[in-house]
Amino acid sequence: MVVSHKVNGVSELHSRLMVESLFAEFAKIFPMRFTNVTNGVTPRRWLALANPPLSKVLDENIATPGVRI
Repeated sequence: MVVSHKVNGVSELHSRLMVESLFAEFAKIFPMRFTNVTNGVTPRRWLALANPPLSKVLDENIATPGVRI
């Protein structure tokens, strides 16, 4: 915490845990420095990149017209 401008708890739950327990005293002084930002990937994109053959099978067999899995 000495060199951090903000603390990212990633999820709202983890941010709340940090504010309420781990960094409770610091959070009282600087509550605006605790945030939660999740830079996730959609399941569709993950599957397309992780397993292109399976993604293709799903596209061909269960996809809604105009929507790729």
